[in-house]
Amino acid sequence: MRRLRSMIIVFLAAVSFRIIAQSTVLIAKFDFENGTVDKWGIEGNRSNFTFTVDETNTHSGRYCARLTLTKPSEGERRRYMGFSMPSGQKISKVHIRFYLRTEGIADGDATMNGLENSSKGVVGWLSGNIPLIQLKPAAEWTFVEAKADIKAATSGVVLYLVIKNKALGKGSVWIDDLSIEGIQ
Repeated sequence: MRRLRSMIIVFLAAVSFRIIAQSTVLIAKFDFENGTVDKWGIEGNRSNFTFTVDETNTHSGRYCARLTLTKPSEGERRRYMGFSMPSGQKISKVHIRFYLRTEGIADGDATMNGLENSSKGVVGWLSGNIPLIQLKPAAEWTFVEAKADIKAATSGVVLYLVIKNKALGKGSVWIDDLSIEGIQ
């Protein structure tokens, strides 16, 4: 019995050390409750899509963000948001979490990508992956998350919400309660 108790204590100490060693820091949070998407930049033909706050069927609160293709066109439509890594803290990973729902979006038509930047320019894609997250069609709010390694030189990250125009030409992606945490 003593041996079992000792093993349990050692196990709990190891788990506690791992939790303490991997602390997190909130880098950015977007619940869109300020009623605007002004901090998000835009790429692509602006006449073919809109990016607005929406009050209908939010995940939580009064507002969520909605990216909508308004007519068929070639290429991708992107909205992006950049954030800086906390100064003086060694961040080894980022943890991105948000809620998503879609309408008229086929599998493979929507992604979340992340680009690492430094004071010298582009460092590369988060975890070397494009896309970082393949957004699946979801009529109801669905929790989405991804963890990505970041390089030591990274001083900031740009997240891209992308809708590709494949067969459908029209569709919407809603996001809400987006948070980005750094893992030390």
